[in-house]
Amino acid sequence: MIYPSSEYVYRFLDERKEPFEVELHCEVAPWYFCFPFDTDELLERAQPTSLAGATVLTLSPEDLLLILCMPFSSPSFRRDLSENLGFSFRRESA
Repeated sequence: MIYPSSEYVYRFLDERKEPFEVELHCEVAPWYFCFPFDTDELLERAQPTSLAGATVLTLSPEDLLLILCMPFSSPSFRRDLSENLGFSFRRESA
């Protein structure tokens, strides 16, 4: 069973009827994030790893870190953290 919960998140049921989600993307980051990524360069630095008995490519640790930090560059993401979790992004003055 498959049904979209957004434009790129699909929910599935495994053989035990446990739900799991797959989030599909056609680009590394939307255009409105603060820095572009060259997909060809990301793939050149990708590293093979084993997943469920198959060998797949995964991002290098350095590229993965940059990509995981990208949402913090978005003002709306920082606002959501502040409002929902009480997390502050105040700048400390020197």
